[in-house]
Amino acid sequence: FTTPQAIVKITAVDSTGNKGEANATFTISPAITNANYQTKALTVTGIGFMSNVNNNIKLIVNDKEVTLTPSNVSNSSFIIKGNKKKLNITKGGNTVRLVVDGVMSNSFSFMF
Repeated sequence: FTTPQAIVKITAVDSTGNKGEANATFTISPAITNANYQTKALTVTGIGFMSNVNNNIKLIVNDKEVTLTPSNVSNSSFIIKGNKKKLNITKGGNTVRLVVDGVMSNSFSFMF
């Protein structure tokens, strides 16, 4: 799952009992590996698409948020149906991003 802030704690102890600890924070972001538009449906695949907060997922196509409701969401795919105009898709190159729980994915380019 996408996580805005995760913490890992590292503890080291030597043979004499000396102990050291450190915490490091990091973000687990969604990652898009493919996007394809055909038959009036945009399919985005990757990992980390499930929201921890009631489907708090936004789709951004060509730098504009799409307000349609997705027809199918799993941790590895996101499918949204609509015509090119409603999905902000243009002829030629397009970019897509997902924002899950406030964490933005990579930008993925695809041709239509």
